[in-house]
Amino acid sequence: MIDESGAPAQTVADWLEARDRIAETAPHPPERAASPLLLAPHEMDDVFAGSTVDDPGRVLVRELAGDDRDRGGRGWWWNRRPDPLPWHDA
Repeated sequence: MIDESGAPAQTVADWLEARDRIAETAPHPPERAASPLLLAPHEMDDVFAGSTVDDPGRVLVRELAGDDRDRGGRGWWWNRRPDPLPWHDA
């Protein structure tokens, strides 16, 4: 659920966790004739990838979770981050 308090860090964590849930319930890459609903997560991924940067130092995970441990099978989106992190300007 999206954090309504306006806390940017929690909002980003909520978005990433929501994307995890989509990955758990949606089929793997859809076939060419798949419905628009099945294509939506992939289109969102393209937008997310285009508006974030690689995070090899796991800055985002450390800031959200307080550490940089492997979060256990999380999607590639956990290895990207906004630049700059929005809460650094808050």
